[in-house]
Amino acid sequence: MMHRDVRNGYQYQVDDQGRTRNISGAPLLVGKPVRSRAEQAQPGGVERQPSVDGGHDIAVRFSG
Repeated sequence: MMHRDVRNGYQYQVDDQGRTRNISGAPLLVGKPVRSRAEQAQPGGVERQPSVDGGHDIAVRFSG
C-alpha cells in the first residue's frame, strides 16, 4: 500500500517499507546552495556502501 506525503510543494508516494516510489510537482528554483564535500561524505558513517549515491530525490536548489 502506498501513502502520500507533501513537502515543499512536492508530492511523494512512499511504499510500506518507507521507500520513495514517485515524486511530482513543479520545480521552484530557490538559488545555488553552498556545498561541503566533508559533510556530503558523512551520511551513513561506517555503514555507507560504495554503491550508494547519497544524493537527494530533488536537488536543494529546487527546494527538495
